Amino acid sequence: MPRKISFGLLWLGFISYAFLLAPPDQPDTLELIKNLSKGNFQGINTVMIALYYIMGI
Repeated sequence: MPRKISFGLLWLGFISYAFLLAPPDQPDTLELIKNLSKGNFQGINTVMIALYYIMGI
């Protein structure tokens, strides 16, 4: 049980970093994240979609 909790906290920490602390370098980054979260994949590079799914979101 402690292992599940620690992995869950680690996963939550990575997700929090990706959305809150990692600043977008390009002006379209926030729009890209919104489109990926909503499932609107039209016009997005397939590599970016694959990386999004690999992150486990």
